[in-house]
Amino acid sequence: MVAIGKITGRTVGKNRDGDSDVILLQVEVSDADDIQTVELHRGAGVDLNPPDDSIVVLVRAGNAWQIAATVNDNVTPDDLEQGVYEIYASDSGAKTAKINLDPGGDVTINDGTQSAVSFPELKAQFDTLVTDFNNLVTIFNAHVHPGVTAGPGSTAVSATPGTSSTATIDGSESDTIKVP
Repeated sequence: MVAIGKITGRTVGKNRDGDSDVILLQVEVSDADDIQTVELHRGAGVDLNPPDDSIVVLVRAGNAWQIAATVNDNVTPDDLEQGVYEIYASDSGAKTAKINLDPGGDVTINDGTQSAVSFPELKAQFDTLVTDFNNLVTIFNAHVHPGVTAGPGSTAVSATPGTSSTATIDGSESDTIKVP
């Protein structure tokens, strides 16, 4: 037997065998008075908690047990290219965060257009740049032009030396987003 219903609530409880915690959905099946509790059957590698008013397909899994086999959260789908897989969170029928995985191996978060970088590689290049800059400051500060020291065309040495850089990007590393 297959039925269609609308999610009205949820709780975490035990599966039909009583040995695992699962999400139990409260589903309105035929009318507002027909609320049934069903186990949400998630696909492998997927954890989700569908929002209220999502449509579910219920499948009987024994004499007294049903599972919610698929969920439609009433979000308008994007026109994805063939082979693209999108993972998203939703609220009130709208996508709130998403990750797109394309067949070429690219990962895009929230329609982003900026590139991610490897922090260790960026830091190494930045540290080299700071070292090169500081070496230039040292050479500049040691450089002297004795030049003309009297009269209107005087080229006396400037009393303002260059300053070494103390720039760092150490605090910009993300501990929550990892890239290869």
